[in-house]
Amino acid sequence: MRVSVLGAGRSAGYLIEYLTTLVGVKISSLSVFDLSFDLLWTDFPKSDKVNYSVVNLGDSQNLEKIVSDSQLVVSMMPPAFHVQVAQLCLEFNAHLFTASYVSDAMKELHGQAQAKKLVFMNELGLDPGIDHLSASKFIQDLKNKGAKITSFKSYCGGLIYKDSEGHNPWKYKITWNPMNVVKAGQGGISRWREDGLEKQVLPEQLFKQAQSFTTQIGEEFDAYPNRDSLSYESVYHLEETKTLIRGTLRRRGYCEAWQWLVDAKATQSLSFDQLGCLPLEGEHFGQWLHRLAVQEQRSLDLFESDSIRIKIDFLELDRFEILVTDATPADVLLRVISDKWKLSPGDKDEVVMVHLTEYEWDGKSWQLESVLKVTGEGSGRSAMAKTVGLPLALGVELLINNEIGEFGVLIPVFKPWGDVLLDRLNDHGLEFVHRNFPQSNQ
Repeated sequence: MRVSVLGAGRSAGYLIEYLTTLVGVKISSLSVFDLSFDLLWTDFPKSDKVNYSVVNLGDSQNLEKIVSDSQLVVSMMPPAFHVQVAQLCLEFNAHLFTASYVSDAMKELHGQAQAKKLVFMNELGLDPGIDHLSASKFIQDLKNKGAKITSFKSYCGGLIYKDSEGHNPWKYKITWNPMNVVKAGQGGISRWREDGLEKQVLPEQLFKQAQSFTTQIGEEFDAYPNRDSLSYESVYHLEETKTLIRGTLRRRGYCEAWQWLVDAKATQSLSFDQLGCLPLEGEHFGQWLHRLAVQEQRSLDLFESDSIRIKIDFLELDRFEILVTDATPADVLLRVISDKWKLSPGDKDEVVMVHLTEYEWDGKSWQLESVLKVTGEGSGRSAMAKTVGLPLALGVELLINNEIGEFGVLIPVFKPWGDVLLDRLNDHGLEFVHRNFPQSNQ
């Protein structure tokens, strides 16, 4: 099979490395396309089994040429490109794999892909991806033994390994796309269900909804709702569950400080002109934020806690001059965190995924805590790259082996091949640790 990978960024290394082992055995040719391979080759050796091509993937003619020569395409491009790639895959009869959420436009291609017996696999990365595979198994195992699930909370975070936190009070550093960090939670209203009540929150209030919890081994986290959790109630077969939340993890104390930045409009993607406060010549970011607050009759001087003050002071907002190339406050904040949260040599990242499942069984109330922790090896051999890239690579192998057995626009939830994929992830060290305990007698 001729396989093409579109994009060789931060998350592509483990994907390409694994697919390379299949070349000459299950893959007849493997080609990788991007504008640059500097990030990839720093940590993953160049292989003579792979055809590397420097190409502008934003050019539709280039994309058409690549897809027309492929039987399977793995898109590591930004999500906005996936539907365009999918339409080309329909035209040239190629399968498609991505790690991104399924868009409505992608869903509309289901019938056409199914009719052509093509697999358009989406949400096969970390989150979404490993969360779906693991949740499906844990939910099904509980239901098979007659348990009634009353609460399901699924959280995931790309974090920094504790030994690499250094003196950063946020206990967070940039281990993936920094602009995605700046724009976290800005994708629209977040919805979830808690104790039988449907809840929703606007992006500007999202981090106020963060809940703190401690795992059974004493690790402390903040968790905030992510996107529309209720869209997964039918997917996960949890329509009658009183609580259903899918969310994002940060270390304890992160969310209240990030909410301060949101309130200060430091994360805004509106232009300075749209906000009605153009930067003055030579003005620094902290100065501009305070001037905007005065203009809007808000105060930024009152910190709710020393913890928030320490974190905001660490960012040194008054040190960063607003440049003519900064179109929005988010652009400036991107430069700030890229500098202040930069990984140091030898730093390692960590991925943590936690499922908290409450259920009734055998006359008692129970909680199952399922935790996946993956520590990176340093630099580009990160836990994030491994947990995003390996599921995709193993999924491609399943397709080549004819183990998927269905067609159309798919996500890896309650699939017969899901357990196989989860077992193979376990073989690569991506394994959950379970702690099950009774909560109270009934």
